[in-house]
Amino acid sequence: MATTVTKKDGSVQPFEEGKIKASIELACEDAGLSDERTAQVVAQVLPAALGVAQAAESIASSEIGDAVLVQLDMTEPGAAEAWRKHSASKE
Repeated sequence: MATTVTKKDGSVQPFEEGKIKASIELACEDAGLSDERTAQVVAQVLPAALGVAQAAESIASSEIGDAVLVQLDMTEPGAAEAWRKHSASKE
């Protein structure tokens, strides 16, 4: 399992599963999903992101984001769009 995440600016931070979960929840909230649906989406999407993180000691934040986005596109397109908007606003 990855222990560190390399951010777009090159900084390295500890890998935190909770940050990924919170980001998925935020995308669901921005998409107007209910708490129940948000929990379902998190349960479907988070394992894919964690699976990507299993493969290496360190992972790029973009790899995690890509894995989340692929799953969100299949699971809840509205949340995927909210994720993209949030990602674009950070650039």
